[in-house]
Amino acid sequence: MKTKILHIVQKASYNGATVYAVRLCSRLKEYNHQIISCFNGNAFDGIVASGINCENLLNTEDVSYKYLLFKYWKFFRFIYRNNYDCIHYHQGGVGILLLAYFFKKQAVIVHHLHSGNLIGDNKKENISIIHRTILKYLSNKTHQVAVAEHVFDEYSKKIKNKKNLTLIRNSTPYIFEQKKTINNAVGFIGRFTQEKGFNFLPELSVKFEKDFPELNILIIGDHPKLFKRNFDESRTNVKLFNPELNTERFYRSIDLLLFLSTAVEGMPLVVLEAISFDVGVICYPSPALKEIFGNEYPLFINSQDEIVNILSSYYEGKIDLNNLNSIHKNICIKQNECEMLNTIRNMYFEILKGN
Repeated sequence: MKTKILHIVQKASYNGATVYAVRLCSRLKEYNHQIISCFNGNAFDGIVASGINCENLLNTEDVSYKYLLFKYWKFFRFIYRNNYDCIHYHQGGVGILLLAYFFKKQAVIVHHLHSGNLIGDNKKENISIIHRTILKYLSNKTHQVAVAEHVFDEYSKKIKNKKNLTLIRNSTPYIFEQKKTINNAVGFIGRFTQEKGFNFLPELSVKFEKDFPELNILIIGDHPKLFKRNFDESRTNVKLFNPELNTERFYRSIDLLLFLSTAVEGMPLVVLEAISFDVGVICYPSPALKEIFGNEYPLFINSQDEIVNILSSYYEGKIDLNNLNSIHKNICIKQNECEMLNTIRNMYFEILKGN
């Protein structure tokens, strides 16, 4: 009988933690996976269509605190009725994690730290004393996985216990594909929020249209009303696409990704996806991005005012594309998916062998 693994995510949407869980389910076929999502989201139908057993605790997409107690009650009823060998927690907050521990039966628990903020709140760096106390209590009772070295260090510093903590860096999800053509297109993919840098896009798009009239801006997002409020429908150079699990066509269509996030990132999957297709990433030199690219990546910016100059340098041939290609290729070799999946397999084996 296959080992039963339950993956818990906050929302069945195209966020990094959920997509990571989906990829584990798709790649590690030797296990019997199930995903339980606390809230419904725009990726739910796609996840189910891919053949993954996925359920929502709540059918609403509203993740506000007014549903907090109802969410806990629904999860209690769910976990009480079901049995698993391993509960792999990808959510962030500590409430569901506590319930999972108390009602886990024989299951071992993996707490996957996807965010630079240890409870998944990307808007702020620090966590409350209550959250820290709960994480300390659970540190000896769960197995923790940090997606990046700076997340590992943050957990070690704040929780002061790394006995069960493992570093398993996020990987590039595709085999490296060298860029062979210039598409005259830049892309943005992410939530339409301030911390993800969406608020800069309307102003930037006007500058791009003036300085680079042939340039297209391709945006993946799920808020068409918000998009229409920020971009004039008459502008044909800005295009909105619905998010989907398979992003290969999007990355093959762009030259550069605008990753303008100021959130407390772990190791962002969209950046690793872009690298897989040799797409340059215009981004701030945050701890997460410096861990991926090193300190001297030629597309680092200190403010959004530098983006137009970066674009000019790229399209005028002033940026060494061979060097960029070499950087991306080496990252794909260093952070390849096969190695990451094997490390996950080994972790499952080690924590389950005595169970």
